Amino acid sequence: MVFENNVDKIFAINKHAQTVIKSCIHLEHIEGARNYVNNLERLYSTVECKTKKSKDYLETSLVNIKALLNAQHRKLKLVNY
Repeated sequence: MVFENNVDKIFAINKHAQTVIKSCIHLEHIEGARNYVNNLERLYSTVECKTKKSKDYLETSLVNIKALLNAQHRKLKLVNY
């Protein structure tokens, strides 16, 4: 997949990843979200970027999604104690 030709799809995938993570209401859901993020990381590794800007976007996006996952995990751990 070429980034520049599939920008809308990549944005939609990012939005869906955030929705999946934010929808976790139990610690058990975090495992599914973690699997989703791992699959997303594998997908991103196959995306062909023609510019440094697009490559940087993918890297930053993945870092942000992982941060959101960790924050949601911490939040659920606090709620469940």
